[in-house]
Amino acid sequence: LILAERVTKGDKSYTAQRYRSDMETVEVTGQVTAVNAEQVLGEEHHILTLQTADQQKVIVDAGPSEGEPLQVEAGTELIVDGVMLKLKQGNLLVADNVRMNK
Repeated sequence: LILAERVTKGDKSYTAQRYRSDMETVEVTGQVTAVNAEQVLGEEHHILTLQTADQQKVIVDAGPSEGEPLQVEAGTELIVDGVMLKLKQGNLLVADNVRMNK
């Protein structure tokens, strides 16, 4: 998985992290505590906040919203597979797969 090294939008240019196919995928299970839409490099993404069983808060980028609302409510238990990125603002789990924990 390689997203981008540099992204240009209009007259602005952003340096992006490089994501490689050999980055380790993690699985996180937690309860949704917040569902938001945020701009990520000029594109609206679904951003979830999960609370794990050991009380860790995990921020999840569930991907572009493309105008469709994410049908997940606070209190829903999810399992998320993806790549954990370390950013200045904290850790971000970029989701490859999101499913309900039954």
